[in-house]
Amino acid sequence: MMNNYELEAKLYQEGKKYIAGTDEVGRGPLAGPVVATAVIMPKNCYIEGVTDSKKLSEKKRKLLRTKIEENALSIVTVFIDEKTIDEINIYEASRLAMTKAISGLHPQPDIVLSDAMPLYLDVENVPIIKGDEKSFVIGCASIIAKELRDEYMKILDYKYPGYGLAKHKGYSTKAHMKAINDKGVLPIHRKSFKPVAKECFNLLIAEYPNARYDYVNLGHAGLNLDAYCHATSPLRRATDIYVNRCLDTFYYSCLLYTSDAA
Repeated sequence: MMNNYELEAKLYQEGKKYIAGTDEVGRGPLAGPVVATAVIMPKNCYIEGVTDSKKLSEKKRKLLRTKIEENALSIVTVFIDEKTIDEINIYEASRLAMTKAISGLHPQPDIVLSDAMPLYLDVENVPIIKGDEKSFVIGCASIIAKELRDEYMKILDYKYPGYGLAKHKGYSTKAHMKAINDKGVLPIHRKSFKPVAKECFNLLIAEYPNARYDYVNLGHAGLNLDAYCHATSPLRRATDIYVNRCLDTFYYSCLLYTSDAA
């Protein structure tokens, strides 16, 4: 029996009927959604070559995607947009995507295997480090999620030309950062991610050169933004975004408030 099917084989021997695997793609990019797929494959169905989607060529992924979709009992994919990522953080957005994908499966699984992340479900969940390599069904989910997110980023590339989204898929490459610096931050950029937040901050300074800025080192948690951000500042919203990012990443010098003068 293939190495990445050993766990599934054991679970079937224990009496499990429907085994779901789930994985996410897109936690690291500066732009676009995080995408999670949940898959249930038939018992004793094995497709040679299924593994971590990042280790496969685009051509191989597409071939495997077709075979997975032809054989699967159920596949659900969920996109969580950049606004939600900024609001609840990327870790929780990834968990939300995986949980929603699982909830949409039919039939509902007896057990869920997830890639590293523990999930809060009504059924048994087994998080597996490097699960997309060690579990066949998680690998299937990884491939579908990767393919669908890549397709979506190609669509965004048509909508926002000049950023290279079809090539780097929103990740922080030199070309992507240069495009942000030259052309500006897009609605699809994750404002809570440090490189984007810094660029927003630089744009604020350029737009309001005469504003007064105060800086402090912020800790990890517990700061009441309302106690620090100037309530009538025209920069309030962007300021909050930057400060929130600082809270997520421990200590950074950052903007707290500005005067009304611009």
